[in-house]
Amino acid sequence: MNELINSDWTWEEALSNYKDEIEESGRHANSTIRMRFNLLNKVVEYAKKRGVERPSQSSKTLLQEYFKSRSLASSTKVTQKRFLAHFYEFLEENYVVIDNYANLLPTPKVYKKERIIPNKEEIQNIYNDVFTKKNPAILTRDLVIIDLLINPAIRISELVALRIQDVFFEEKQILVTRKGGHQQLLPVKTETLDNIKEMLEYRPTYEISESLFITAKRYNGMVRALGVRGAQKIVEKYMLKNFKLNKLSYGPHLLRHAGGTMMCRNGADLPTVQSILGHRNIQTTMIYQHTDDEQRRKAIELGENFSSPGKRNGL
Repeated sequence: MNELINSDWTWEEALSNYKDEIEESGRHANSTIRMRFNLLNKVVEYAKKRGVERPSQSSKTLLQEYFKSRSLASSTKVTQKRFLAHFYEFLEENYVVIDNYANLLPTPKVYKKERIIPNKEEIQNIYNDVFTKKNPAILTRDLVIIDLLINPAIRISELVALRIQDVFFEEKQILVTRKGGHQQLLPVKTETLDNIKEMLEYRPTYEISESLFITAKRYNGMVRALGVRGAQKIVEKYMLKNFKLNKLSYGPHLLRHAGGTMMCRNGADLPTVQSILGHRNIQTTMIYQHTDDEQRRKAIELGENFSSPGKRNGL
């Protein structure tokens, strides 16, 4: 092992250098970076209270005691351990610590619940609900939002970032800014493009804005671009009214999940679905292949029947 040439780094220096590296890599969304540093700042605060003034003074015991001091769900512990392991890997590579202490911690067992997604009837009910809107500007806006969340199943943050110039009607594509900042052209169905055209016809009602989606209400006399929280509220309102799911399950990501699942069920191969959804790891895409009660029932019915009355009676 090489000499720990950076063992004198303070916590602040370590965090600053670590942040520079992950931002320069471009592999992490801003929201993920904020989550990481929210955790790391708490760990540093705990370490200093225990008299650990530098990361080189860290130990497995320090991290164990940190987790014992907090009441966290097993799934949260797994996520936080992963974040800490990445940070300590950085420290180890930069000769600040002698070992990755986070990797020495036991990983809590997490029992995954089967995902429940809305069926086609429930999704159709959302569209029927949208069609009842009397204001055509709101009707078409909400229609396009639901369209894009289901197919091509983009994320809510990607949706609200769309600009008018990101829609290419002739090519039947939209330019999506993915997590991490890279951009990707995605094909869009003709029906969705027609809905976008109709939505933009009502734009003079709300003034000119380069954002594809804008608010229905004025704020201080001005109209603003629709934000993530505003879009979430629009979608969640429709979902709460039309889906028979636990209220904690509601959110725009559920529509994206439904859209990805339908792609798989309709015969799209995993690499193609992975590309459309913007997953870096195909393991993430594989969760969209989950089964439901209807599929299990069909599989059972396809099985051979060896115990029918006719066979039992030797007929």
